[in-house]
Amino acid sequence: MWLLFLALTVFFTLVYMHSFSLAKNWTLIDSFVIGVGFYQVGACILVYDVGLDPVSYRIILSSSFCYFLATTIGYFFRLRVADPSLYQRIYYAPNSVLRSQLFGISVFALVLVNLGILTVIIITFKDLFTDPYDGMLLDVRKQISGGERGYLWPGLIKQIRDIMSLSLICYGIFFFKSRQSRVAVFLLLACTLAAIVVGGQRFTVIVLFLSVAIAVYVSSQSRTFVRDNKGVFLLLAFASAFAVLALNTALGRSDFSIHGAYQLFAGIVDRIFYTVPHENYRVAEYFEGLTLPYFSIWTSELASLMPGVRYTLSNEMHAFIGGSSQGNSTLGGALSGYYNFGYAGVFLYVASMILVLYWAEKITALMRSRLLYSLRVVLFLMIPMWYSYFLMFLNGFLVFLLYFFLSVLYSLVVTTAKKQRRMLRPNNG
Repeated sequence: MWLLFLALTVFFTLVYMHSFSLAKNWTLIDSFVIGVGFYQVGACILVYDVGLDPVSYRIILSSSFCYFLATTIGYFFRLRVADPSLYQRIYYAPNSVLRSQLFGISVFALVLVNLGILTVIIITFKDLFTDPYDGMLLDVRKQISGGERGYLWPGLIKQIRDIMSLSLICYGIFFFKSRQSRVAVFLLLACTLAAIVVGGQRFTVIVLFLSVAIAVYVSSQSRTFVRDNKGVFLLLAFASAFAVLALNTALGRSDFSIHGAYQLFAGIVDRIFYTVPHENYRVAEYFEGLTLPYFSIWTSELASLMPGVRYTLSNEMHAFIGGSSQGNSTLGGALSGYYNFGYAGVFLYVASMILVLYWAEKITALMRSRLLYSLRVVLFLMIPMWYSYFLMFLNGFLVFLLYFFLSVLYSLVVTTAKKQRRMLRPNNG
């Protein structure tokens, strides 16, 4: 039976890929479809492993319905926003001294914030850092995410460190070519990487280096940041592999060796395709024993964005399947939609996510916003993790709303300044 679902998955994928023959540029909608596709492949593996029973059947059926909707709806919407010339149109938009000054101020502020995060973590967990052990950073990360120690609002720190800092690094690579801007970008990159590593965020380290690699590749079209792309890519590949392997070792999940590198690669593949569907299979009993009001899972997750919430649904799920109450386990988007409002919830989840991403692309193109375009790179890497509205806001959408507001404000300031200059200009007529 799993072969039937796998064949359907391949068919849906080929249909969606046909849209690339009509519009070749990548979009944020593609990233969402990729994330849904990862879960669908994992659901097929689940059916292969455990066979068809009521729980695995519900998972594979809801996932297949979700993937069918994502590829079908996404097919038509991506054709409306895929624009191969988007970077060139944004790059050649007029620059200004004000924009350069704001970039420098923003980099300086984020460097200070990341150094502050680094300092707070080291001071708060001084007892652990003075006597390090295998898995120490894993304990640090769990206690921070659970709100037990560290800082009050981990979600806010994530917005600044993991989203805003990365997008500003991409901004500098895309649109500035002076030596001062390069120094600023590398300084921010180093401080951000240090804050991420000390916080034990392995996934974010990968996103950081992939974001930089994408930005360097795209900017090479205009020769804005680097000339020797091959050398930069080799350096990025080595630095990212070293950083992620070192962090994985510090988390106690592998050793620093060739075998450890294999364990790291296998762990990443396992996390992408295997972990979430299989954890969802194990946690199904938890939901079977509950009488849930419609949309209660989504609303309870969104409530955890507020400061002071200590024990969330993901913590409960992780504890239920035998993990600690500090760890996290998440429902896939398809199953989350199903438990919230049946198959109508799955449709609502897919349709709303694609509409959000469609308008994010439209707004970025219409405003020709460099800030939103830089954030677009980070979002592309974060969106596969958008299993729910809570994860959507946590992994980039809050920052998108902030950047949208700042872009509108910036446009108003520039427009007003131009009007004032015209009014003050002497009339020679």
